[in-house]
Amino acid sequence: MEACEKIGRTMDPAPLMKEWLNSAGFIKINEQKFKLPIGSWPKDPRLKEIGTLMRINFTEGVEAFTAALFQDVLKWSPEEVTILNAGVRKAVQQREAHPLFDFLVITAQKPESST
Repeated sequence: MEACEKIGRTMDPAPLMKEWLNSAGFIKINEQKFKLPIGSWPKDPRLKEIGTLMRINFTEGVEAFTAALFQDVLKWSPEEVTILNAGVRKAVQQREAHPLFDFLVITAQKPESST
C-alpha cells in the first residue's frame, strides 16, 4: 500500500469502479461481491477447485505483484524481495489457514446514443 501511495495509485481499485462507471455515464450498474478461497481447504468441490487455482496464481505470480513496487518504488534489494516472496508462497501453502480473497464483479450498460 505504501508503494502504491508513493506513485499515486491504489492497491485496491475495485471499490472505486462502480463510481467510475457512474461518472462515465453508464447505467444499470450492478455490483456483486464474492469470497474466493485461496487453497484447497474448502469442502465444496467447486470452491476447492477455485481455491487450488487461486493458490497457483499466488505462488506463481507473486513476483509480478511485488518486483516493481518493492524494488523500484520502495528500493528493496532483489534479495529482500525474494525472501518476502518465499514467505508469501509458504503462507499460501499452509493448510491450517483459510484465506479468502474478495472478488468484485461489476456490470453496467452503456446508455443508448441520443443521435
